[in-house]
Amino acid sequence: MADQTRYVRPTVGGWLRPLILGTFITTYVSVAIYAFVFNMGFIGPWIALAIGLAVGTAWATVYALLLGLIDLCLLWLKLRRLPVGWSGWLNTAASAFAVHVVYAIVKPHSFYKLGVWGIAAAIAVPMLVAAIGARVAGGKKI
Repeated sequence: MADQTRYVRPTVGGWLRPLILGTFITTYVSVAIYAFVFNMGFIGPWIALAIGLAVGTAWATVYALLLGLIDLCLLWLKLRRLPVGWSGWLNTAASAFAVHVVYAIVKPHSFYKLGVWGIAAAIAVPMLVAAIGARVAGGKKI
């Protein structure tokens, strides 16, 4: 007989803890790596770290909200379960790190010739693609 695993509804804390903490921890680690390893020397690494942590905190808040909304939409559409446990931690951390790598390669401020909307799109599009892709590809089906 096939191994039937029973669905256990996740707790709110079991879903939100990896969602929020995974996003913030990955962001802070990425900022520290960028400030101390890839800093071009225009400003000192400590100043780059301070500015990066301020910007990273705002970014991580928006990204955590985006991931939460995508999780709830996929659950509402009955496409995916809420990511909990190690899969939730890895999914959140990997998607946030993927966005940071894209930002390091293709700098959003390099789109200044397209105006404010170009910069906004350069920030938002990688976030949306990584968040939806990670949740659809890495989530468990209902």
